[in-house]
Amino acid sequence: LDKLAEAAANPSRHLCLMCGCLLPNECHRGLGLGAHLQAAGFDYWHVGREGELFHHDNLVKLLTAQPNLFEAT
Repeated sequence: LDKLAEAAANPSRHLCLMCGCLLPNECHRGLGLGAHLQAAGFDYWHVGREGELFHHDNLVKLLTAQPNLFEAT
């Protein structure tokens, strides 16, 4: 994340992180990386299967929550 933040500090750059997953709400982009980038202040967007864009704030609503096995519901 430090190297990414350093690269993004240049205002003339637009960064794109790529992976092979088609659904960002079932991918490390949404489940892990997105939360860290958002917390670091990045304006973070995901590209979906059909090329549609999801802002990370909206994608969070689609994420499948992992139940906590140690907490009563």
